[in-house]
Amino acid sequence: MQQNTKLLLFFVLWVWTCESPPESATEENLAAASVARQQAVEIQTVPVRRAAFPLQVKTNGRIRARRQVELKMPIGGQIETFQLETGRLVKKGDLLIALDDTDKKLELEQYQFSLDDAEVAKADMLISNGGEANVDSSVSPQRLEFIEQLSGYNKARHALQIAERELEKTRLYAPFDGIIANVQVRSEDLLSAGQSLCTLIDPQSFEVEFSLIEQEALRIRTGQTVQFYALAAPERRYTARISAINPIVDEQGLVQLYAKVAGSASQLFEGMQVAVTVEQAIPHQLTIPREALVLRSGRTVVFTHDTEAQLAKWNYVTVAYENDTEVAISEGLEAGQQVIISGNLNLDHDARVTAQ
Repeated sequence: MQQNTKLLLFFVLWVWTCESPPESATEENLAAASVARQQAVEIQTVPVRRAAFPLQVKTNGRIRARRQVELKMPIGGQIETFQLETGRLVKKGDLLIALDDTDKKLELEQYQFSLDDAEVAKADMLISNGGEANVDSSVSPQRLEFIEQLSGYNKARHALQIAERELEKTRLYAPFDGIIANVQVRSEDLLSAGQSLCTLIDPQSFEVEFSLIEQEALRIRTGQTVQFYALAAPERRYTARISAINPIVDEQGLVQLYAKVAGSASQLFEGMQVAVTVEQAIPHQLTIPREALVLRSGRTVVFTHDTEAQLAKWNYVTVAYENDTEVAISEGLEAGQQVIISGNLNLDHDARVTAQ
């Protein structure tokens, strides 16, 4: 029994001796790990450049038609022709509504008869005053004026003109090219004078109405291009040009701006909400890609490449402006420095690096 115990103890010691690495091997592994930690990180760099920085200001706005009108019927009556349909495109001069004009035509005919009688009386008076019938120049201007007044010619002609205008009021025509919206009547309705019929919108007059704070508005100029898209359809982008800047700052410190929509506006509606991007060029800015920025202890840091020592240098920076792809730096960098834009997330100050 004792002999078996000794054999077992000898076997365990032999196995432990075979599996334990020599001290020299352990030191080599630690050295290799240290070398691995000191291996240079591959990076990409770009130079800090001084240029005009494209600052992007984003805000929301609405589509408004500069030319739109609420159409009303100047007189009342029964609808005879009805061409109002929501969403219908019309051309200037297209007939939209016609009322029953029977009574207006009878009135016009009556006043035409009265004018005919007055013209006969006028002709007789021309002859009796030494002139020729139906030849106004055959008497003096003063005598002609007296004849036209006394014969009832002026009164009858004026009454006929009024009757013609009243007949014209039974027809409503499109005042400009546009699209019909907000139809408020039906084809069988009996209209009253001044009743609202619909709204006519000119889609070619669409503009974006939006607001900016006064500091941003001061950098905007008429004719400047802006980009926008409808919140309901962000996949389609549009361009507009600043057409007017309202020179008033409201109680919220905002300035109202208007931008005329360029090109086709067939997919836009009056009152539609849009997202607007205004690009402003800020001159003489130190510009770097956004990828160069990293955070360390809550502060913004940019690593630069010391090309002689092949080391990464840690720089605290102050961001003045930023857009989707670039930032402008006001403090912490100089033009021409090589900033690291890849491989910089886990860098430390004076880390060994090599530029690709």
